[in-house]
Amino acid sequence: MPMTRGRVSFARVAIGGDAPRSLNGDTLALLEAGVIGVGGTAVSQEIEAGWTAGDHVFDHSFAHEKNTFSAGGCGLLGLRIDTNRVPAEIKRALRAQHETAVAETHGGTLTRSGKREARDLTEHAVLDELASGKHRKSAAADLMWDAARGVVLSAAAGQGVIDALRAHWKATLDGSLMPESAGGVAWRLASARGDTRWLEDVRPAVFTPVPDGAASDRPDAPWCHAGGATDDWIGNEMLLWLWYSAEAGDGIAVTLDGGERVEAEIVFDGPIELECPWGVMGKVAIKAHEEGVAASRTAEAREAIRIGKQPRRAGLMISDGEQAWRLTLQADRWLISGCELPKDETDDELDPRELVEVRVERIRRLDALLMGLLDAFIQIRSGDGWSVVQPRIAEWARTGERPSRIVPPNAEIAVSPLESGSSVSETAAVSS
Repeated sequence: MPMTRGRVSFARVAIGGDAPRSLNGDTLALLEAGVIGVGGTAVSQEIEAGWTAGDHVFDHSFAHEKNTFSAGGCGLLGLRIDTNRVPAEIKRALRAQHETAVAETHGGTLTRSGKREARDLTEHAVLDELASGKHRKSAAADLMWDAARGVVLSAAAGQGVIDALRAHWKATLDGSLMPESAGGVAWRLASARGDTRWLEDVRPAVFTPVPDGAASDRPDAPWCHAGGATDDWIGNEMLLWLWYSAEAGDGIAVTLDGGERVEAEIVFDGPIELECPWGVMGKVAIKAHEEGVAASRTAEAREAIRIGKQPRRAGLMISDGEQAWRLTLQADRWLISGCELPKDETDDELDPRELVEVRVERIRRLDALLMGLLDAFIQIRSGDGWSVVQPRIAEWARTGERPSRIVPPNAEIAVSPLESGSSVSETAAVSS
């Protein structure tokens, strides 16, 4: 499965309710009871979902040595989704056949009652087609169930997969799932500190002059109104702040789960996509320059932010000082794709089980780092320090000149999502 080899992609889905916070024999038994074909109905359904043990869609052999990691705090599994639909062309053909047959029994005329009879015969024929299984298609989505941290990381982010995951989770594990885009993650982090009031009223910031044709003096990030949370723009502002911080040479001190503090370093070293938050200047996708110049440093990227476009998706390298992850982050939807996990020279000495365990921990650490980065931004954005940071980002966007550092290199500028304490605004203001 992708979680155990190669590059990693995932969407974040938060766990609520009474779902288990660790994986044990009882948990594996619940998963086994939730495979396709167990406790099902005699009538074949158009869409069915069931758990798999991860190797393939028919793998129902759950075991601790294969599925549980981090002393039971995390598990790898899959969601099998079967689609069993009769194609529309076949439905039309079946109906035409039955209408012809019924008409022949009525002297060649298809009466009103004959149409009803043909419709009923067609419905039975469609059920027979479904029961035959010849139209069934199976697919699997790989999952990391981080029970200890209350989150599922899904390698598939499509709405159909997420809907099936939520429904099957509720049916088999007696809990609830909530997909988390940037706005949802922000609410989770702010709620952990009891500081959500600012989120209720905050609006997108203005970094550049309002463009001609804008309907308002503030952007409203129209992409956030297409089915997502309307405050997902927080992710885009965070990505702009990370871009600024990377060019300023600022490391960002974050606190991970458990209280560990690290200084994260960010490099924009991949393609970048920007869009007008007022919805009047379109979007642009920029790849690395053919001479090796990073996309974020090209003239096209500089011009895009100068006129007010904001980054929605960017290729990044994130380092915690010891390991580095290369990935693409779509910040508003909080989607991670194509992530190249850190490697160590000792990896070749590990047995297969140990190597998967190491990969699991590296994925969990990346998720914690990203949460810590957003939390650091939220503390700046919600505090007095924003009055220092916002004008500096605006000046950098306007001039394109290398920005000055926001905070002293040794300043601690983040507080754990599970802690309360000094605000980042207090340290950010020191350098003003």
